[in-house]
Amino acid sequence: MDPELRKAAEEGDAVMLTAILSANSPDVVYSVTPIGYNTALHIAASNGHLTFVHHFLFNMSIDVELIVSWNSDGETPVHLAVRVGHLEVVRQLVQYDVAIMLLECTEEITMNVNVGHIASQNTDGDTPLHLAVRGRHQLLVDRLLQDYSYSLETALIRANKQGNTPLHEALFNQMTDTALQLLDINPRCGYIQNSTVESPFLVAFWNGLDDVVNKIAAQGLSLDFLSALHKLGLGKNIGKHIFKYVFPFC
Repeated sequence: MDPELRKAAEEGDAVMLTAILSANSPDVVYSVTPIGYNTALHIAASNGHLTFVHHFLFNMSIDVELIVSWNSDGETPVHLAVRVGHLEVVRQLVQYDVAIMLLECTEEITMNVNVGHIASQNTDGDTPLHLAVRGRHQLLVDRLLQDYSYSLETALIRANKQGNTPLHEALFNQMTDTALQLLDINPRCGYIQNSTVESPFLVAFWNGLDDVVNKIAAQGLSLDFLSALHKLGLGKNIGKHIFKYVFPFC
């Protein structure tokens, strides 16, 4: 990567960025760091440099390649901005992303945008939504769910290397409202088991998150309900628990 471009990205210097773009080949924006393979957009996004990100995107016109580009950890600029909770930077990247989808309404662009952000997985299998939920960044969760409504069916059932979906992450972090929000969008995510054979239903049951357990029960129980009771050693009281979680919805 051009040293001046890297410095401008690290410092968020939009004036220097403009000068560099004017004095160099347009291809300079595609250069990456030798370690990490980060573009200038990755660097600026991870540091929360909103003005730099805005100018960078403006100069990219409608080029989708950089905004969905992966570094050596398989992360896009959105992954990095979400990880550290930079709401305004995420908003800027998302708005650009959605604008491209509307302007370039072709199968190829739409596919790339869907995979590029909300459903794009890094080397750990985490999507930006996993990271937003794990970091308890509720405003970021809301932003991603609002602006990527067209691809949430896929994003909500994407599991990371531990087999955890964003719903698992919400329940591990006791984020009941977020869990209910995700279940409203895609009820199927309530039964996906992770690598330790724990479904969100089981995690919610284990943690006493009755609102979530009731929500999944209301949406249609599976055999996982009985499995959860036995795993928790509640088999002898199974009748009581069936009455508690099933009959209110019959």
